[in-house]
Amino acid sequence: MDHLSLRVFCTGNSDRNGVAAAVKLLWPNASFVSRSTGFDFLSWTSDLQSRFTELAVKHDVFINNSFISPGVQTLLLQQTHRTWMEHDIKGYIINIGTTLEWSLQPSAYAKSKLNLRQHSLELSDQAGITGIRTSHILVGGLNDIGSTSKDGVCPIDLVQTIAWIIGSNSRLPLLQIDSNK
Repeated sequence: MDHLSLRVFCTGNSDRNGVAAAVKLLWPNASFVSRSTGFDFLSWTSDLQSRFTELAVKHDVFINNSFISPGVQTLLLQQTHRTWMEHDIKGYIINIGTTLEWSLQPSAYAKSKLNLRQHSLELSDQAGITGIRTSHILVGGLNDIGSTSKDGVCPIDLVQTIAWIIGSNSRLPLLQIDSNK
């Protein structure tokens, strides 16, 4: 599968040195949803839902990257999946989690990511029927692009892994990526 032919959209600001910027490097024609592009997901209005749905229909890869507030990533996963089902789009949804999901006493942030993982895995189980594949990637911290620190994963490495997952013939419902520290 030619990665440039994919129609990718991603949460996050591509002008910052994080995952969205790395997505923009690999997929220059990707679309981005964040406050900077007019998508304030803290208020899920019917207008915002409609604009998000219109964008989802134009794409076949959704990288659900940004934690915005508890439950928002799960909402975006569900909305994208529902929209693609309604429009018979056979796409790929990549959800970005955290290794904090393994915590014995998870924070509200980690609990939200756990909920995202649960929904992602449930939808992955349905991929043979729906044609929509989902993966949940637990990440052990992130660096900025170009950082020489070994404390987190380089966003470019994460995005290259995402491209590999999408191009794979296998379903890869759950992965974990840690830094080389």
